[in-house]
Amino acid sequence: MANLIKIDWKYRFNAVVELFDMESLAICQLELRALLAYPHLPRYYRIRCLILLAQCEDDWYKSKYYQHCVEAIWDQTNKMWSSQSTDDNGVVSRLRAMLDSLEEEMVADRPEEEFQDFLQRQRHKFHPSNCPAAGISKQK
Repeated sequence: MANLIKIDWKYRFNAVVELFDMESLAICQLELRALLAYPHLPRYYRIRCLILLAQCEDDWYKSKYYQHCVEAIWDQTNKMWSSQSTDDNGVVSRLRAMLDSLEEEMVADRPEEEFQDFLQRQRHKFHPSNCPAAGISKQK
């Protein structure tokens, strides 16, 4: 019989948010990556973790990568949740607002030089299955 351990995702995520608020960004990034490594991390917390990871990152291009990953997960999640008739629209709306806020931060902080080149490279390179943090893998 397998031993099942229940993980309190909310508690774990809130602990990471406290690290972020205390500006312990290096430790915050380590903890976020540890959470993202859990294959059973719920999509809600996966989205929240990736948003926070993008905000922790000093390198704009890495932040943009995480933003692409989280948008891919958002698209899948929104399609799944919108096909179900639930009362979770408040959660969906809050997540979308967080993503929109991240987009505004990214636009405000983007390096003007090389930005168009970066976008071209990303269009050819990015696919949700190439994002290990998204918890999506290619089927072979």
